[in-house]
Amino acid sequence: MTFILFNRSDIEASAILELTGDTGQPLNLTIDGWGTGSQFNVPLPAGATRILQTDGTGDLVVGAAQ
Repeated sequence: MTFILFNRSDIEASAILELTGDTGQPLNLTIDGWGTGSQFNVPLPAGATRILQTDGTGDLVVGAAQ
């Protein structure tokens, strides 16, 4: 899975990526360079783009990202 986050503004921002399973429970994933968890705080400098990608390991699961 790949998540692409943009900050098109002229000021620094941050995003919180929250992952949940199909019944709403936290869903832990490993994202390259960010570690393992169900929530990631991503700083976004002005004009920045961040690409977060899971490591692709483990079983296929259903869930949601917010």
